Amino acid sequence: MIEFFVTDERSNFSQPKIGMHEREVPDLQAKLALSFVEKWGMVSGTDAGEDGTGRAKIRLLTPREVVNRACETAEILVEELRSRNWFVMLPPYKEVLENSKKAMDEAEAAAKADLMKAAADAAERRAERAKEK
Repeated sequence: MIEFFVTDERSNFSQPKIGMHEREVPDLQAKLALSFVEKWGMVSGTDAGEDGTGRAKIRLLTPREVVNRACETAEILVEELRSRNWFVMLPPYKEVLENSKKAMDEAEAAAKADLMKAAADAAERRAERAKEK
């Protein structure tokens, strides 16, 4: 599932840019399975009879057969990955932005509080040193 949105950025032609946010991403097991399919699924042959000595002959699939095999394999693979819950659903882009803004605001507030405490501690130490003199 992919969510599209308009960003605040502008293209070279002053048009708003369109962004993409993938809402469904494969987990580690799914990524491994996809990698295995890439490696094993595309170099395929099919029976082409026998040679003169009785050995099996194999021919590479035609480009059309490769495309059909790839599409069928992808369909079956995605169905199986979903049935195993090997996809992770991400929140909508708007929610991600809101949460990141909230986290940034919280981090900024914590940093300000730390700074204020450090300043107060420094002032207290100066006052104590002044009393000692």
